[in-house]
Amino acid sequence: MDTESFLAAEKILGIAGNNVFSILYKYLDEARREPANLLPSLFENKFSGLKIKGLNSETRKIPYEIKIRGIIDRIDISEEDECYKVIDYKSGGSDYPEPEILNGHKLQIPIYLMATVKNKVTDLPKHHLYLHPAIFSLKYQEDKFGKKNLICTRGGVDNHGTAKSTWDDLLTVSEEFIQQYVLSMLHGEFPLSKDISTTKSPCTWCNLDALCRVKDYNG
Repeated sequence: MDTESFLAAEKILGIAGNNVFSILYKYLDEARREPANLLPSLFENKFSGLKIKGLNSETRKIPYEIKIRGIIDRIDISEEDECYKVIDYKSGGSDYPEPEILNGHKLQIPIYLMATVKNKVTDLPKHHLYLHPAIFSLKYQEDKFGKKNLICTRGGVDNHGTAKSTWDDLLTVSEEFIQQYVLSMLHGEFPLSKDISTTKSPCTWCNLDALCRVKDYNG
């Protein structure tokens, strides 16, 4: 076993054989603190059939639809309160600031929530209402690990009313960005950009940079 695999196994099963110092222990301990009526119900749930009307332009006048499919890590459901929460697991931190959704840099969670609102998620009761979506960070660090509701204002109250007051607008903005991005791609427009919120290149994790124009542009 190489060093990286060994350290990963130690974090999952317990450092130095002590299961208290493990991701699994921390995960189960976190689960014990969850609201009793909101139960983890759907895992790795596939959705498809999410359609968004495409934008037209002078050079593209034929109507078209943008079709989106994906997999949602987890959805917790409360049959008693008839509500649900979309949860996405992250191996890193749980940062998902509102400005990055408003400027179109973060679309994953909005798309997941959009799929549930438009009844494209199998086994999710259609009459249930959404709560604030959340990120569950698996980063083995005391101040990072665990679930964090996204953009939960008004004193941190998590109900459909507070979620809807924020996320309905964010879903509309996200849908508009998706429409514009797809139209730009159909026009062959792929402008270079920087993530203005973090000053990091959006290509940070790409292993094809040697074949890309970004290196020459930045050089």
